[in-house]
Amino acid sequence: GLSSKLKSCIPSMNKLQAATKKLGNTFRSVGTSIKSFGAGIKGAIIGGLTSQVGQFFALQTAVNGIKKSFTGYLESLESAAKFQHTFGSATEEATQWMDELDAKVNMNRAEMESFASTLYFMGQNMGVAQKESMKMSKEMTSLATDLLAFTGDAASLDALAGALRGEYDSLQNYGAVLDSASVKAKALAMGLDESSESALLMARRAILMEQFGGILGYAEGKAMTLTGQIGQLKENFTKLGNAVGSCFAPLLQA
Repeated sequence: GLSSKLKSCIPSMNKLQAATKKLGNTFRSVGTSIKSFGAGIKGAIIGGLTSQVGQFFALQTAVNGIKKSFTGYLESLESAAKFQHTFGSATEEATQWMDELDAKVNMNRAEMESFASTLYFMGQNMGVAQKESMKMSKEMTSLATDLLAFTGDAASLDALAGALRGEYDSLQNYGAVLDSASVKAKALAMGLDESSESALLMARRAILMEQFGGILGYAEGKAMTLTGQIGQLKENFTKLGNAVGSCFAPLLQA
């Protein structure tokens, strides 16, 4: 019945409490209020107080909020599935460095998981060894967070990925200066075969790390400012919404 479905949400409620605890560390007063809210819902589930949950659903604003949380939860599931499928046996290692990056900067986790997956997949398709593809994915994903924090333009992510594929025009809007000739020259300087796709990819990567060296670490530094703290608050609310969505998913799918 409904009560048993609610009780099945308890593991997700534990995630909800963890999310609100992190939110509380960023903005204590806001986090405390939300943590109390999460604890209240968990208590209602354990006690089988389905009537209270029914009243909660009766409020239009609550319905809209849960719908948004559920959508965010599904999107996070999709990105996580893509991430795991792409990295395969290297998923544990990839997840660890993604967790470390997530703890240092303000970022949309699903967006960056998708970006990292794309770059790893690109490296593999261009003949780059698995270990080197992983290293490139780490470097470029970290650079992507810096570039995004520096420009405030989400389109910079597509431009960065495009430049690694050999499409340079879009990234030049963000200060990069590279073309086919400079990439081939870089490949030769690195002792690589300029006719190899994997060599050209490594040359593009090296050029980008050099040219954007001035903004490396920018996202982490920005996260320490007031603006960055506000950005972290927004991201924590997103994670909190995903936790709520994971709890109510069994109800909405019933």
